[in-house]
Parts: sequence; structure tokens; C-alpha cells
Amino acid sequence: MYDIIRNFETNFFVDAAKFGSSPKNISKLMTEFGEEGFIPRTFDEIGPSRKSRVGLVTTDSKWEINILSDRFNIEHKPQEVGNLGLEISGEFAEKATSYVERLLKLIKRKGFRMAFVSNGMLEEMDQVKLENIFEKIVNPIDFYKSSKPFEWNTRSVSNDSIRIARKAEELNVITMINRIRGAIQKADGGKMDFDRIELSFDINTVAINDDERFRANHLKEFIEKANKIRLRIAEEFQSAINE
Repeated sequence: MYDIIRNFETNFFVDAAKFGSSPKNISKLMTEFGEEGFIPRTFDEIGPSRKSRVGLVTTDSKWEINILSDRFNIEHKPQEVGNLGLEISGEFAEKATSYVERLLKLIKRKGFRMAFVSNGMLEEMDQVKLENIFEKIVNPIDFYKSSKPFEWNTRSVSNDSIRIARKAEELNVITMINRIRGAIQKADGGKMDFDRIELSFDINTVAINDDERFRANHLKEFIEKANKIRLRIAEEFQSAINE
């Protein structure tokens, strides 16, 4: 179903405010991550006051780790085009968990919230099918039935629950289904124009519970269970558009 995976991302929310972009902290990060091809970077965190933060990025730009005041942000950009299916890369869940485990050794805190984000584009479809999907998903008014839009966006937010470490965790499940046009950079340096359906997910534990309760191994369990929800929605969407 997915033809282009644009990114996988996880946020592990933790109090990391004191871990700024000092030379000492950068040295600690390089001790943990330098052998895997990461190089350090600094950036300004936007907020009530600008704060200099530290992060890491691989030399091929496929992996990025940013340490913000209240979270670790880990992003993977596969940069691959082809028949990629719906299954999440096992590499992402394993590596993200490993990275968080190492970061927690430096921060020495537990996490209080987790999120899993993914973004991808479906295989190419002809104009008739793209227009039919719009009518099935959006149920447009008469104007848009006669003047077919070539770009559109939908966003749905619902709640679900899973169990992490044998305890119930409430989730926000956010799904975005869009028709978009543009060009994507290919791994060989070329560009590919596209007019496709984009399917994005943001599945996260609710913000109301801020107890520090999550360890690194809980992230792997969370991603695996969040991915099952993602797969179910994607498969139901595929069935709906093929009816």
C-alpha cells in the first residue's frame, strides 16, 4: 500500500531541561553515539525564551536525535521509494529504544508521555480513483462535486487505550488523509513529481497523565502497539477506497 515512506518519528517525553548544549554534554553524547556515525548539532528551542539545545544527526541524514527541554525527539527518514508495504521497520523500534535507553543513562529520569508519528504516500493512482477517494472520504458539497479539488486535507482525532507494563494508558489517535502534489528528492539525487494520497498518523499517550513512569523498554512496547492501531486504520482505509 505505501510506496514512499517519508519518516518515522517518536517522542519520549522526559524532563531534560538541564541537559543543554554545553561542551560537557556534547562530549557525553559523542561517547554514547559517536561510533554509529552521529555528529553533534546545536539548535535554538522556541519557547518563552530561546534556549540552546543539543542534538545528533547521522552523516547520511537518515537518523536525527534532538534533546529538547521536555522530550527526546528521534526521527528516521528511510529515503526509499518502492513497494514498502504497511509494516513498520523493525529497525526503527529497536534503534529508537536503544537510543532512549542510552539517553536516559545521562538524564537519569523516567518519561511521562510517548508518541509515535509516521508519514507516507500511497502508490500512484489515476485521476478517476483520486477523485473517487475524495467523494468517499469527504462527502463534498455540490460545488466540489462539479469542480473537483486537486488538493484536499482531512484530520480525525479519537481516543483509544492500550496496556503498557500491565497498566492502562489512554491514547490520542490522530489520522490525516490528504491529497498532495509536489516533488520528492530521490536517493540518487534526482526528483520525482507526485500527485498522491498522503497517510499520516500521530498516536500518543494523553497529556493529562504526567506521572514519570516510562522506561526505555516501555517505548518499544508502545511503538509496537501503536503500530497495530496504525495498521488497522490503514487497512480499513484501503478496503474503503477499493469498494
